Amino acid sequence: MCDVFGNEETMQAYVEEMGGVLGGILCDLNCLCGKKESGECSKKELDYYSKFEAAPLAEVDSRLKLLSASQAKSGKTDKWMSERIALLKLVSKTRTTAAAAEAKQEL
Repeated sequence: MCDVFGNEETMQAYVEEMGGVLGGILCDLNCLCGKKESGECSKKELDYYSKFEAAPLAEVDSRLKLLSASQAKSGKTDKWMSERIALLKLVSKTRTTAAAAEAKQEL
């Protein structure tokens, strides 16, 4: 394995993030519902997702930048922080994609 990632979990997280994958499955807005039914999503993850699902996109992006900077500054891989970053990226990506689709339909 390459020394850049340090360990296998870090490499897996990077590959999933770059591939648009969360928790080993391709995600869209309904992704977490499917994970909930299979028991892969914790209540903590679902509550966090619900909190930001309806939040303004600027707030989601602001929180994402804050957490990413905090993780980069600490240099440590905290599982819950990584999960929150992944959830915020999912919210941001799906909301941005949905807004682009709506704009396209209006044309």
